[in-house]
Amino acid sequence: MMKKRLALTAFLALVLATGEAAWAQKKQLARRESEAKAAKQDVLLIAGLQSTYDLPFEPCTLGATPYEECIRIANKGLLLVQYSADKRQMIFTPSKKGETTVTIRDKEGDIRLILKVVISESNLTRRVQELRDLLKDIEGIEIRIVADKIVVDGEVVVLGDLNRLYAVLSDSSYKDIVMNLVTVSPIGLQILGQKIQAEINNPAVKVRVLNGMFLLEGQVDSAAQRDAAVSAARNMVQGFALPTFALQGANTPIDIRRAAVRDPIVDRISVAPKKPDPPAKMVRITVDFVELSKDYLRNFGFSWIPTLSTDSGSISFGTSTTGGVTSQGNGSISATIGNLFPKLSTAQNAGYARILEETVIIVKQNQPGRVERKLQIPVPRQTITAGSVQTGYTPTTVGLAIEVTPRVRAQSEDVDLAIDFTFDGLAGRVQEAPIINTHKYKGDVVVKSNESAAIVNAISNTIGTNFNKDPPGGMPTSPLFTLLRSKSFLKNKSQFVVFITPQLMESAATGTEDIKNRYGLKRKL
Repeated sequence: MMKKRLALTAFLALVLATGEAAWAQKKQLARRESEAKAAKQDVLLIAGLQSTYDLPFEPCTLGATPYEECIRIANKGLLLVQYSADKRQMIFTPSKKGETTVTIRDKEGDIRLILKVVISESNLTRRVQELRDLLKDIEGIEIRIVADKIVVDGEVVVLGDLNRLYAVLSDSSYKDIVMNLVTVSPIGLQILGQKIQAEINNPAVKVRVLNGMFLLEGQVDSAAQRDAAVSAARNMVQGFALPTFALQGANTPIDIRRAAVRDPIVDRISVAPKKPDPPAKMVRITVDFVELSKDYLRNFGFSWIPTLSTDSGSISFGTSTTGGVTSQGNGSISATIGNLFPKLSTAQNAGYARILEETVIIVKQNQPGRVERKLQIPVPRQTITAGSVQTGYTPTTVGLAIEVTPRVRAQSEDVDLAIDFTFDGLAGRVQEAPIINTHKYKGDVVVKSNESAAIVNAISNTIGTNFNKDPPGGMPTSPLFTLLRSKSFLKNKSQFVVFITPQLMESAATGTEDIKNRYGLKRKL
């Protein structure tokens, strides 16, 4: 049954073909039977270079000049054809770039051979040989001549082969005559994608291969990170590009498509919204001023200095008018001897003092904090106005002034402190006038949070010894004689130390529990 159906179908087709041929012959329509029977051949010529082809038959000699009608050139401005009858050779002399056909008839006048001639300005055969020599180490590619172009086609796996291919074909000797159709194989694309991923070296960016393109996907923190990832990917592919097509002349009835190039790197990386800056940290800075002083006094004295004092009368001695010595008395004389017994004095005094000044500053990082604590001491002064003595007071200021600017180092608990302080302390008095001891410091230090550092350590020593200076009870007037032995020893030692302790806090309300507890302050619920 199946064979009968096939036979019937073949018979109907034959009937239809015979009917169409008979109808065409009846209507006497033009046909291309002679051209269809003729042999066809492509001929590539180089402008300015002659080429010779042998004919397997003898062409006819019709026309005003021999072979004019038998060897016809479609575009005589491109090509000159000469025929050598004894050798059956056709000599082609191309003049410029272009395309034409050469139709050759045999002695019977039938079209025997049709040559499609392409004239190029470059010797494509030689260029093909050069390219094959340069690219012989690259597997998977094919180099051939198509019309007036050299076509390089195929697939490569190794990225280095692709880069070498681009380096050769981008040379000025080849880029105008070579059509590059080489692509990377799917395996090569996967390998290249992995290398791009490694070169980007950012876990937030992923590389995916899709239809011969490399998709960069992910989310980064900044536009600079995105640009760096895209730049690294483009550097890896170098000249790698994918052909695509774009419409040209869209208003024409027939859309003409032209070849274009598209970027193989597809940027789909998004930039995360900028996070708000974290609140500035608070820094608690504790500054302790410690002054240690120690003095020691030891003295010993022995004195015997009797004195004579008269209650009335007088005795005078002198020379007389005659040049001798005379004396004269007036009234009765009585006298009292004082300090008749020797005096002994000894003393030993020791003192130790510790002065502590503590200042706590809470301030935002990168902001200066300044504290001043001053005390004014009145100093009496006397002035004479209109013959009368007036007593007044001049204030003298003691205390401290400190300014600290903390800067917290990133990703650490180190605090950079810029410190500037002046400390004026009361060291003593001389006749009600205060003695001021001044300490100053200005500098930068780095201290870890919750740790203390001594930034100033000033030590002073004073030692004094006096011999036979001040007798016990003082020096009397009008002594009869003097017997004095005394010794005084004084030693004074002081040390001034400044400690500073930074402490990072989230807010000014936290980290001050010790101060609150010291003054009995508790949080009210």
